[in-house]
Amino acid sequence: QGFAHEGFGLLSLQDEYAGFDYVMARAAEDDAPSYGLVSCDRKQLQGVNSTELSALGTGISMLRPGEEWSYQRYLQVSESRDLSEVTKRLATARRQLHGEARPVFVSGDISAGALPLAGDMRRATVQISEIVGDDLRRPLTTVIPNSKGHFRTAVPSQSWLYYEVWSFGRVLAEGVVPRAAPAEEASIGTIEIEMPARLSVAVTGNGEPSLASLFVSPADEDERERLAGTWLGEFRECSPWLGSPVGASPACNVVNVEPQGNDFELPAGRYQLWFTMGPEWTLGRKDIEIAAGEVQSVEVDLEHLDVAPLGWLSADLHVHGSASFDSSLPDLDRVRTFVAHGVQVIAATDHDAVVDYADAVETLGLGDRVEVLGGLETTQLIPHMKVPGSDFPKVIGHFNHWPMTPDTDAPRGGAPWDELVEAKELYELMDPLLGDEGIHMLNHPWDQPQFGRDLGFFRAIGFDPRDVIPEKDDGSANGFLLRATPSGTRNIDFDLIEVQNGASAVQALETRPLWFSLLSQGHVRAGVGNSDSHELHERLGFGRSYVDASMNLENFDVGLFNRALKGGKVIGSNGVVVTVDVGQESGQRRGLGFDPYTPQAGDTLRIEVRAPPWVPVDELRLVTHTGVKVIASGEDLEHPIDPLGNEGVLRYRAAIPLDSVLTEGVDTWLVVEAGMRFQPVADLDDDGVLDTSDNNQDGVVDERDIEDDDDESGPLATPPDPIDADDPRYALTRVLPGAWPYGFTNAILIDWQGDGWQAPGLQP
Repeated sequence: QGFAHEGFGLLSLQDEYAGFDYVMARAAEDDAPSYGLVSCDRKQLQGVNSTELSALGTGISMLRPGEEWSYQRYLQVSESRDLSEVTKRLATARRQLHGEARPVFVSGDISAGALPLAGDMRRATVQISEIVGDDLRRPLTTVIPNSKGHFRTAVPSQSWLYYEVWSFGRVLAEGVVPRAAPAEEASIGTIEIEMPARLSVAVTGNGEPSLASLFVSPADEDERERLAGTWLGEFRECSPWLGSPVGASPACNVVNVEPQGNDFELPAGRYQLWFTMGPEWTLGRKDIEIAAGEVQSVEVDLEHLDVAPLGWLSADLHVHGSASFDSSLPDLDRVRTFVAHGVQVIAATDHDAVVDYADAVETLGLGDRVEVLGGLETTQLIPHMKVPGSDFPKVIGHFNHWPMTPDTDAPRGGAPWDELVEAKELYELMDPLLGDEGIHMLNHPWDQPQFGRDLGFFRAIGFDPRDVIPEKDDGSANGFLLRATPSGTRNIDFDLIEVQNGASAVQALETRPLWFSLLSQGHVRAGVGNSDSHELHERLGFGRSYVDASMNLENFDVGLFNRALKGGKVIGSNGVVVTVDVGQESGQRRGLGFDPYTPQAGDTLRIEVRAPPWVPVDELRLVTHTGVKVIASGEDLEHPIDPLGNEGVLRYRAAIPLDSVLTEGVDTWLVVEAGMRFQPVADLDDDGVLDTSDNNQDGVVDERDIEDDDDESGPLATPPDPIDADDPRYALTRVLPGAWPYGFTNAILIDWQGDGWQAPGLQP
C-alpha cells in the first residue's frame, strides 16, 4: 500500500497495524540495491510501514513466559534501479508459497524526443497501482524505462490496474492500463513527455574553484506551483523536485557543487539560482530561463567576509549521515557539506552508531579542511523511566557524546547498548569510551516526542523553569535532575546544552528559559548552536558554534577544544555573530569564560555584532537573571542595502557602561543576543515554556492560534518564508528555508564583591 500510514505512537500503534502481501523498497543512492520481503509461513506480513519506521512480522498476539514464537520470511535483493525485478521475484515466491495466480505483465514506451531515458527516477519512472475503489489505488511496483524508453514489469494482481508516469516529481501522464487476454501483455502504448534541460554550474571563492551549495528556486509563485513535486507522492514537496529530499545530491532543490563544477538535469522553466558557501561568504544569485532540451552554463564567484571571530574555530556538534536510521545522506555528500559551508570541526553524532567519516574525508582529500570527531547520539527506544506526574513510562531523550573511536568490527561501531538507563547511568556508561576530555551534550531538551518516544529530556521529566531545583531529589519533576548513581553522578551532570537546533528560532525559544533557569540557580552549562542536519536540505552549520580554543586546524587538540566548550568560550550562531568582552576601555579586558568577573569602576561591556549582508539583524538584547533588555534596535543597527553585496558586515559596535546594565551589589550572569525581533509567542499551557506562535497572524497569541489536533497549545512555528523580494528574510530563506536569524553569547558570571560568585536565584 506504499508508505500510506498516518503518524502513530505507542498508544495508537495497534490502530495502524496492517497486513502486507509484500513490501519493497530502495534507498536513494544511485548504486543502492532494491529489496523486498514476503512471509513464508503465513499469507501476509503484519505490522507498520512508513517513511520513518517499518516493523514487519507477525500479527499482534500475547507471548507468555516460557513460550516460543517464530516466523519465516523470504528476502529478495536486486541490483535493479527500480522495484520491477524484485516485484517479479516476489510474485514468483508467493505463487510457489501460497498458490497465487501468475503475475500480469505491463509494458509500454516513454518518449522524450531524441533523449535516451536510461538513468534514474528523475527522468521518468512508471508506477503501477491496483484500483481498489473509487479514487483509491494501491501501489504495486515501479519501473524505469531502458535506454530506448521501453519498460516491462510483472504485477502480482488480477484487478484493474492504473499507471502513472512520473518525471522530476510530477505526474506527466496517467490512466487505466488496458485489459489484456490471458498470457498476453497489457500495454499502455507510447507516452510522450517533455525533455529535461541541462544546467552546468561552477563556483569560485575569491577566484578559486570551491565546494558550494546551489539552491534552485522557481522565479515566481506560478512557477513554484507548476514545478512542485514529490517522490511518488511521499516525503516533502519540493519545487523543483531534482531528486529524493532524503538522498544524495541533487536532493529536493539542492545541489552540491564540486570544485570542478557540476552538470545536472532539471525541468524546463524560469529559475533563480542561489549559491552559498556558508555565512562567512557573500551570497550569489543568477536568474535564468531554460527550455526543454537546452543546455546552459552558469558561473559565480563568491567573496569571503569578515564575519567569524578571528582565530576561533567554527563547529557543528550535531550532524547525521547514512549511519543514522533517519538519514540516507551518503557519507561523501555529508563530508562535502562540511567544507562547502566552512565548518571546521564536526562531532559525528549518528543515532546509536559510532562513526567519524574518516574514509570519506580521505577519499575527498579534505583532511586539511575539516576535523571530524567520532561520536554518537544515544537514542533510547524502550520506555522505562517513571517520572513524577506521569502514568506512562518515558525515555531520557537524546544526548551527544564525543570523542570516540569507531570499532569497525563491533556492532554499531562500538556504541554501547543505552536502553533502560537514566541520564546519570548513561554518562557513566559512556565515560570509559570518551576519556578524560569527553563531552556529554543535552540535545533539543524540549523537543516533541516521536512515536511515543521522548526526544527532549527536560520535556520528558516535566521540568518547570519557574520552579526551584532542590538541593537533592525530593520526588518532584525538578528534583529528578538531582537523582544520582551510587558514585554521585546526577542526571543534571551533562556538560553542554543545545540552545539552538537548526536555522529556525523554534528550539531556541523553547530552550532559552530552561537554560536561563539553570544559570540563575547555579547550574552553569555552556549553550551551543548546532544544525542537527540529516539531509542536504537542512543546512549544515546553521546553527553552528564558534569556539575560542586558541588554536587552528593545523595544531588541533581535542582536549583543548572540549575544555574551551565546557568553559563557556563559545558562541552560537545561524549567521549572526555576537562577541563581547568586559573591562576598562584603555586597559585589560576579558572575553567569554565561566571564571567569575568582578567589575571595577569605569568598566564597559563591549559588544560587536556581525552578519553577512544577506542575514537581517534588527535587534540586540541583553539577558540577565532579572529578564531581557533591548539595548539596540531599528536604526541603532546597520542594515546593508544590497543582500548580495560585500558591504555592511559590521552591524553594531559599542561599549556600554557595565554598571548601567547591572544591579549594584547583586551577583548575576549576562548573555547577549542579536538577530531579528522574535515574533509574538506565548505559553498557553502554563508550563513555563513558550509553546504557541501567532499562527493566524492577527497580532495576538491566543486560543485561536491552536491547531485543531492540539489540546491546549501549539504549534510554535517560524513565520512562513516570504515571497516578496523586498522582505528582509527573502534572500536568507532562499538558501535557509524557515530560517530566523539568531546569535548568542555564553554567560559572563558577574561576581560583584569579588567574594565568589553566588547564583542569583529565580525571580518572583
